[in-house]
Amino acid sequence: MNPLRELKIGLTTLAMRSVVRGLALTGDPVATVLGRRALADPYPHYERIRARGEVSRHVIGLYLTAGHGTGKAVLRDPRFGVEPAVDHGGVDWNREPGDEYRLVHPMEQSILTMNPPGHTRLRHLVSPWFTPSALREFTPQVHRIVEEALDAVSARARFDLVAEFAARVPIQVISALFDIPAADQVRFARWGSVLTGTLDGIRTMAERRAVHRTVSEMTEFLTDLLARRRTGAGIDMISKLARSELGESSQGVRELVALIGLLLVAGFETTINVIGSGALRLMRDTELRTALLDEPELAAPIVEEIMRLEPPVQFTLRKALEPVTVAGQDLAEGASWWC
Repeated sequence: MNPLRELKIGLTTLAMRSVVRGLALTGDPVATVLGRRALADPYPHYERIRARGEVSRHVIGLYLTAGHGTGKAVLRDPRFGVEPAVDHGGVDWNREPGDEYRLVHPMEQSILTMNPPGHTRLRHLVSPWFTPSALREFTPQVHRIVEEALDAVSARARFDLVAEFAARVPIQVISALFDIPAADQVRFARWGSVLTGTLDGIRTMAERRAVHRTVSEMTEFLTDLLARRRTGAGIDMISKLARSELGESSQGVRELVALIGLLLVAGFETTINVIGSGALRLMRDTELRTALLDEPELAAPIVEEIMRLEPPVQFTLRKALEPVTVAGQDLAEGASWWC
């Protein structure tokens, strides 16, 4: 890496973060949420945002809401689309000179940053594995993984729920879906921690280097894995994707690397957070815990409610694809929306 380029990127990152930090020091609730990696309790800041009105415009140009109804309506409105992939601190996704292909960031170069028809095309590609019948067929494997994880800790009076259960179950489930050996699961967990930990931006050059190294490792691993599975007869998701039409071209393989990486990383990290937040909510709410123990069939709606109250992803961005009015506020085409 060119030292001068690193210096320029480092100074740019520092300047951007300094602006956000300065606004946060004035008490700005949006900058406070955006300026920290994680807040123990972000909800007072959301209340302050709501106090400004159902929709308001921030000094940095974003339109925003912290209202559930308005946010849900925008996310379902086809007049809004995803923001283009953000530049995480100017990370250079190119390998060193002479390398034969570019790196693929699974969070920035996947369906997360696509609007239709590209998003629809890739979503249809993986939808057969997430139909009700496919999920019912896969359920016994999930039960086995969960039961084995619970058996491993049930004899102890105390255990670390996140480290010994929440962090193990999701990666084993997704590995079973992909037919990935147990030896690679620690590597996947490390990749997920690095990439999801910098979704809201890279703050230091050390983080930048960690992301670059992680994306390099993941791109190489998944590209090689797709090549091997393409010539085999496996029936797992990766094998079938590798033998699809996308597996026939270099650009298609890049899309598959991004798609598989996204399923691997995003599903793993968000599920850890849901399990941890859900357990904490149940421990604090005696009435809810009693209701679940008395009526286990309430598990599904309770999980949905916990995800609404304690979402693993606290906010998202959308862009107006055309002029639109939301809660009496006129937005021009291209306006950014935070909810």
